[in-house]
Amino acid sequence: MSAQDKLLMEKLRLAKDGSPGTATILALGDGSPRTATIRVQPDSGNVFEATIELLKGYHLEVGQSVRVRFNPAHHSKVVLLNMAAAGGLWHVATHCPDCGAPVDMATATVAAHPVCAYCRQPIPCDPA
Repeated sequence: MSAQDKLLMEKLRLAKDGSPGTATILALGDGSPRTATIRVQPDSGNVFEATIELLKGYHLEVGQSVRVRFNPAHHSKVVLLNMAAAGGLWHVATHCPDCGAPVDMATATVAAHPVCAYCRQPIPCDPA
């Protein structure tokens, strides 16, 4: 398994199980591997900064805000959620067919098993 594959697997686990928050891109590295320095505002908890390795295909700009999930025990472990177009697993419905609620596309497109955040029913999806 390549290093890129291992990174993707770790990020997929975080997307499903990590703590939610919002990150602001503070700086972008142009080396190899490509990195981003971010400031994370957890949905509950204290703000922290981290430098993370980016998966191939991410197109970010300094100042951009993105939804994230992170490991609260290791703040260097952060996944950017609304980057699904660059590396998502699924094409998902925009609204839940059971309750009609809008689907959180950033989370659903990278979740192992997309479900509605409101009624917890499975969201129809096709592989990306």
